[in-house]
Amino acid sequence: MIGQNYQFRFILIFILATGLIFTRCDTKKPADKQKSRDILSSRTLGLAYLEENKLNEAEAEFLRLIKLAPEEAMGFANLGLVYLRMGEYEKAEEYLMQAIELHPEDPDIQLILSKIYELSDQDERSLEVLKGIIKTNPSHPKTLFALAEFYESYKDDESVLKRKDYLAALVREVPENMVARLLYIESLIQCDIPDEAIAQLEALVRIFPEFPDEANVYYDQTIDLLRQGNTGGAFTSIKIFHNFFKVSSPY
Repeated sequence: MIGQNYQFRFILIFILATGLIFTRCDTKKPADKQKSRDILSSRTLGLAYLEENKLNEAEAEFLRLIKLAPEEAMGFANLGLVYLRMGEYEKAEEYLMQAIELHPEDPDIQLILSKIYELSDQDERSLEVLKGIIKTNPSHPKTLFALAEFYESYKDDESVLKRKDYLAALVREVPENMVARLLYIESLIQCDIPDEAIAQLEALVRIFPEFPDEANVYYDQTIDLLRQGNTGGAFTSIKIFHNFFKVSSPY
């Protein structure tokens, strides 16, 4: 999966999966066994420090890891993550590019590179990376979400429609994800598609049958306003409803 903290809505922490280390250990030489232990130790400690936001310690472990296992992409990728969270974007890009060279087909690694470009105000490069990911991994949920978030800041009609389409694809991939469905409902209302917004709201109840009491008022209000054709009022109401379920995660 996957210092200075940055807040992003609903973004999962990227921590790349570790590979199996001990295979056919009975045939390894003692030095090989010790190296395998050292690799496992650095990988495990590095990820633990990253989760705890102990960035200097994580940096030291991942630097050690890439020396021990220079053929492994995850060491370079997670070192890039450390520098991303430190705000050192040039160093982060350097190590992410090395990770991509080792493992070019991994969409999660490329997604981190896209985030580096986004945070360093290189929006076009960020979008280029995201489009490259979705071209080869059209159903990758985190990239669909990132593309939807990219277009949220643009209010022209084309961008609003693109956001809706990416959120629709996201809902198809993760139909039980409440965040994705709520964002999709908002985009449908924004695009003045009330019937589909009502259908999605009704689907929401089937997936999540119980809401907080305070939220129920705004759920009912949103449907009533949509049936009246008042999409402006419905958009405000669904935003309030959505706020009852909002969370934030540090990148």
